[in-house]
Parts: sequence; C-alpha cells; structure tokens
Amino acid sequence: MADLYWVGGTSTWNSTAGTKWATSSGGAGGAAIPTSADNVFFDANSGANTITLSTSSVARSVNCTGFTGTLSHPSSVDLLLGDGTAGSGNVALKFVAGMTYTLSSSTTSTISFASTSATVQTVDFGGKTCGTVTFGTGASGGSWQLTAAMTSNAGSTIGLSRGTLDTNGQTCSWGFFSSNNTNTRALTLGASGVTLTGTSGTHWNTATTTGLTFTPGTSTITLSYTSTCTFAGGGLTYNNLVINYLMGVGLTITGDNIFANLTITGTSGTTTNQQGPTLSGNITVTTLFTVNGLAQNVRVGMVSNTPGTTRTITAASVSLSNVDFMDIAGAGAAAPFTGASLGDAGGNSGITFTAAVSRYAVATGNWSSTAVWSASSGGASGATVPLPHDNVFLNAASGAITVTTNMSYLGKDIDCTGFTGTLDGATARNVFGSLLFSSGMTVSGTSTINFRGRGTHTLTSNGKSHPAAVSVTAPGGTYTLQDNFSIPSTSAFGISNGVFDANNFNVTCGTFNSSNTNTRTISMGTGTWTLSGTGTIWSTATSTNLTLNGSNATISITDNSASAKTFTAGAGKTFGAITIASGGAGTVDFTNSATYGNFTINAPKTVRFGVTTQTITGIPMFVGSAGNIITLQSTVGGSQFNLSKVSGIVSADYLSLTDSNATGGAVWYAGANSANVSNNSGWIFTAPSSGGTLNMMGV
Repeated sequence: MADLYWVGGTSTWNSTAGTKWATSSGGAGGAAIPTSADNVFFDANSGANTITLSTSSVARSVNCTGFTGTLSHPSSVDLLLGDGTAGSGNVALKFVAGMTYTLSSSTTSTISFASTSATVQTVDFGGKTCGTVTFGTGASGGSWQLTAAMTSNAGSTIGLSRGTLDTNGQTCSWGFFSSNNTNTRALTLGASGVTLTGTSGTHWNTATTTGLTFTPGTSTITLSYTSTCTFAGGGLTYNNLVINYLMGVGLTITGDNIFANLTITGTSGTTTNQQGPTLSGNITVTTLFTVNGLAQNVRVGMVSNTPGTTRTITAASVSLSNVDFMDIAGAGAAAPFTGASLGDAGGNSGITFTAAVSRYAVATGNWSSTAVWSASSGGASGATVPLPHDNVFLNAASGAITVTTNMSYLGKDIDCTGFTGTLDGATARNVFGSLLFSSGMTVSGTSTINFRGRGTHTLTSNGKSHPAAVSVTAPGGTYTLQDNFSIPSTSAFGISNGVFDANNFNVTCGTFNSSNTNTRTISMGTGTWTLSGTGTIWSTATSTNLTLNGSNATISITDNSASAKTFTAGAGKTFGAITIASGGAGTVDFTNSATYGNFTINAPKTVRFGVTTQTITGIPMFVGSAGNIITLQSTVGGSQFNLSKVSGIVSADYLSLTDSNATGGAVWYAGANSANVSNNSGWIFTAPSSGGTLNMMGV
C-alpha cells in the first residue's frame, strides 16, 4: 500500500519505460505501477502533461488536486478504483477545474468504483463530463458521496450495482441511470436535481427493486430525452418526476409508482399527436398531477400499454390540458378529473371530457389545421380540430379538397358520404368509431389505419381500397363490414382485440395476422378472403382467446412469384375452402394442424406441410398434368405429415410425393402419373377403379 505521484511527463499509466511514478510529490521516479491498494495523485508537480489510461488501470483512489495536465481515457478502458480500505482522506475520486479530462467513448471509457469499505468516500468530477460510471462493482458494497455536480455524456449510464450512493443534493445530468439488480444497495438523492438526457432507451431503470433502499428526499428527476424513453420506476415512491415530453416519440412509464408531483409537458416534436405516455402500472400522485400538450392540435395521449386493461391514476389534484386518455381511470380526491380540451379515446372512467361536437372539413390542408374545420356543413372555417370522441364529416359541401391526416387520433365516426375530394394519410391514423368512404372520393397515403372503437361500428368502403395496412384494436368493440374490403398486396390486415365480422363480404389483403392472446372474434362469413402477399400470409399461430368462425369462407392464396408463403393456422382451427394459385417457384407452407373444407392446389405448385395433420372435410383437388406437377413435401425432410379424410375416395394425379401419410379412413389414390419419391404411406399409386370420381368424395 502506497501513495504514488505521477512524475513521468506525457506517457501512459502502465508504461514500464522510464520512471513514471514517485512516492512523493515531485519526487524521484522508479516506483511500481499502481495497484488497487495504492492512492494515486496527479498534482502541480505532475506538470501540464498528458497521461493516457491503460488497460488494467487500477488504484484505491485518484486525487487530481493542483493538476493542470490532461487525463486521457481511451475507449474500452476501465479505470477501476477501490479495495477494502477507504482512499486517502476518504477520497475515491477528485478531478479539478484546472485539469482536462478527455473521453474517447461515452460508453466504453468507463470508471468503476469497486471499494468494499463501509467508510463514506467522496467523488468529485470537478465539472468534467464523464462516460459510463458504475458504483459497487466489488464483491460487496462500498459507500460513495458526491461532493459536486456530476455530468455524464448523454450516451452513458450511471449505475449502482452494490453499496450506497448518496448524490448529496448535488445537481446531476446523466444520460441514463440504472440500478436494476437484486444486490443489496441504497440510493439517496436528498435535494438533488437529476436530469436524464439520453437518446433511446430506459432512462431510469429500477425495475428490479429487490435489495434496494431508495430515499428520494426532496429530489426532482427530470427526463429530457431525445428519442424513445422508458421510466422503469419499479413501484417505488418518488418526490418529483418531470417529463419534458418529446412529441412524436415513445414514452413508457412502468411500475405502480408513487409521486409527490408528476409533471408531463409536451415540448417540441415532429408529430401533432402521440399515443403515449403509455402506462404499464397504476400511478399515485399525492400532490399535483400535471399533463399539458403543446396546443389543442398538438396533444399528449395518456394510455394503457395494454388496450382494454385499465390503468388507474390516483391524484390529489390535477392540471390537465390538451390530453387524450385511453383505458385510464381517474381516482382520488381530484376525481372526476377536469381540464381543458380532454379527449376520450375509449375505456376511461373518472374523467370529465370536453363535450363532443361535430366537425366538417371545408378546406384543403392538414387535419391538424383549424383552417380545415367548420362547426357546420359548408360553414366558416376556424373551428377546433376534432377530438377522438368527435364525429367528423367530409361531404359534398366540402368540395374537391385534399385533407391530409397528419394527426394520429382522427375522431370517432368518420363519414365521407358525398365527398369528391382526397383523404390522404401522412401518419398512422386511429379511428374510434365507424368509417365510411364515398365512391367518388380518392383515398391515398401509406400510413396504417387502426380501428379502436368500443361498442358497435361499421366499415363501408364503397369500392375504395384502403391504401395501406389496417388493424383492429378494439377491446369490447365490434366492427362489421358493409361491403367488400381490400388493402394492397404489400399491406397487412390485423385483428388484435374485439370482434371483426366480415358479414359475408369479401376481404382482400397482402397478409393477415391475429396471433396474440387478446380476446377476439373473427367471423369470416361466406365471402372469399384473398391473401395476395408473400411471407407469413396468414398467422393465427397463437390462438389463445381467439374465436374463429371460418368454416364457410373461402381462402384464396394468389401470389405466384418465387417468394415463399407460410400459412400458420393455429392448432385445431377450422376453415372453409382453400385455393392455392398455380405457378411460381415460391413454396406454400402449412405449419399447424387444422381442418379445411375443399382443399384445391392448382398446378404447377409446391406445397409443404409441417409434421402435422391437415384434416380435409370436403374435396381434396390435387390434380396436375404432364409438365405441371403438384409437389407435396414435408417441411422436415424424413418426417411425415398427415393428410386426413374420414371417408370416401380421393383421386389425384401428377403428384410428386415425399414424406406423406394419407390417412383418416378415405381411400387415397395418387394416380398413375404420380411419383412416389420417398417415405410415403397410405397412398395407392394408381387411378381409382371404376366407380371412383375424380377429386370427388365417394360414399
């Protein structure tokens, strides 16, 4: 154990050339390179030199009092400080204003405090910007106290792994903070102001609170982030949390947290409506809950992270303006919550919303512009922008205008009866009621439409295709088609929550997805569902809580490109007829066991099945021709798939069969022109005898 002083001029910490270290200030060099048991000093006698940290730079403490040189910290180098004894003068680290500290990387030029001493040691960064710093990397916890403001690079994380960190009322500006572990540790903030300025990520992370003692004091934590942000509170009690909400990026608050004051204020951003902050837990605010959007048309959306699952905000008092709520229950002394321009996006209680009105489009412009809207059909412009519970009309009196939906929350019922203009989508759009297009209008844009209505609603296309992806996220809601529905082959149609009733009309989309565990019902009706895309064209793979009424519909798989297609039915689901287009090198894979009515494969085509059972209750139409072969294979070479039919005669021809087992009670004729490639069973490789009807079920 020694006190070591730098006397080596400009060089590297661990250099063995020359005499770098001395046992006294300005003394003779020749001392050993510091170990974790040594206190290191850079002082006035070290000169205005540059010392570059090396791999395995260690010390018990570093004290730079009087130093005017530069400490250079390369990337991928960790300065490891501490052992079992407190540093000299109970100092762990002291930088000073007169020195220079340079970082090569905000994330990998790191400092680790590893002391296991229970003695409180001071940390002073001397106004220098640090990178990633972790307190408590030793085998057991030490104790550290800030004695001055601490600023880190916006990309860096300040971490507490073990021991005690006392910010001691100092001002802290960090990129991220994390203490997400189960070690014994304590964080004391006192009167500190902690501002987190990181880019995208979990800016405050105490999601795991096992072993953590948190004392918030009178502190204020401020999130002033530049991209997607999460506050993982862990259900702790905080004093003040201030969120400078960047409009247009995601904000999530997790945990059943308690705050003295919670303030969320919309700041600058790129969109005029944002679904968020999202809450994954309940919040209690013991003094004042404040949420303010930038303006009536630049709004904050306070929503549950799980549609249909209510999050409760219990508040003593509130100050709310330009806020839309979804699946939020207001509670506490302030309930029912009141404020200026409060929008109801569904699933709420304990909130008094602004009275619903009707809005009529009367001029070309953005949805967010008051110049577009009137309080009456064909009336004067200048009305407020629709809230999510307002009905919206684009009609004959609107004229041939173009309205661009640059807001996320459009309104409740959107009625375009008689409209001859253009509805263009510039951002993802949420509709909280019914939608009706007119035959004379133009619908354009590449942004998703999400139907979120609670209650009973309708969709009327009047021959217009929705120009992009469509989803239904309507817990407790029902959407029923009034005519045929279509979106492009490059777009997806999804059902996340609620009831979708095709009402016997046709549905055309690139791909379809309802693979989740939400409660939902899909009534396919008697129409044709055309899947025109590639990749996973149908997925109900996770079918928990799914009611699928599909036995009377026809599914048509139409893409004949070289791209593969996958149909993932969801175990045990029943469909009506299925038809697969001919041509194209792209295979069509069926990955789950399911039941189908008629099953038609048009030649030439390669269809593969997982190691599953496909039950066919109707007619298997597997007939190719010379030069137009239908290939049936397993997706797992050498393992059989099952084709099952209860009774009758199946007559096929011009097949190439591999790993196929024909079963169920029916007699399966592969035909005289089919190839028994390998590992097949249950097939008869001839044509049926007289009395068999080609592709028809015998009785």
